[in-house]
Amino acid sequence: MIQKLLIQIIILFLFSFIVNSEELDSSLVWSEKDISWLGENGSLSMDATRKIDYFIRHFQTKGKGSISRSLVQGEKYLPLMKEIFQKMEVPEELVYLALIESGFDPHASYKTTCGPWQFTPATAKKYGLKINPWIDERKNPEKSTWAAAQYLRDLYQEFGCWYLALAGFNAGEGPIKKALKRYETRDFWGFKTDGYLKKNTLNIVPKSIAAALIAQDPERYGIALQSSGDSLSYEKVTVSQEIDLREIARIAEVDLKELKELNPELKKLSTPPDYPEYELKVPTGKKEIVEKNLDTLYKAKRAQ
Repeated sequence: MIQKLLIQIIILFLFSFIVNSEELDSSLVWSEKDISWLGENGSLSMDATRKIDYFIRHFQTKGKGSISRSLVQGEKYLPLMKEIFQKMEVPEELVYLALIESGFDPHASYKTTCGPWQFTPATAKKYGLKINPWIDERKNPEKSTWAAAQYLRDLYQEFGCWYLALAGFNAGEGPIKKALKRYETRDFWGFKTDGYLKKNTLNIVPKSIAAALIAQDPERYGIALQSSGDSLSYEKVTVSQEIDLREIARIAEVDLKELKELNPELKKLSTPPDYPEYELKVPTGKKEIVEKNLDTLYKAKRAQ
């Protein structure tokens, strides 16, 4: 009796495994037409296809929770990011690099990098992002995305290939230039896993492509998303002096937390001094009342 029961359990387990495997395999229905936005000529090698498939499977299984959360988080920022990439003539699908780098989290940080695009201080400053005790514009979703689009465009103009541009964004131009000489190839997929380039750099390209493919049609890949309904809606107020965010929240009758979420680059509860053209983001419909009270706000801060 026990033996018969064990056989039935094993059969059910094997059947479940086969069904799940077929579901995973059937969801890997993508072709090179689906990544035509990369504009690369020639067919992908079997090795390149396998690497992209690997990360699709990863996001369907072990990384399913992570990519689901990131795509929901990204609902706030994706329309803005895609618009900026379009204006900069960068494939809008490359915005999903930010999903891999940070999960679209403006506050994400790792060692010396931070923000949705994980800029280093040096690259951030090169592309006009301010970093000081008052502000870190790497965390500003709008400004950092303009910088990311410009950086990717510059890398593409240098290397003539979006694969190499993505790798360069992760590792920096220097290591990619040296890798081109070391491996005597201009084909990213020809780079070897011999330890010269970090694993993260070699993975960033297939991982970003896999994320972009899934993001275009999550259900096709077995990922059901529950939309948060969140969207960014704000107006900008040019501030020439330091202002207390609590006073702005009081006068505009908005929640301080919302004001901080709209301006994640601010390190303190005030706008930065010595930044005469700082653009403070306020909820849509609150620009006029804040601008009318700017002098009052400036005086209140000076009186503290």
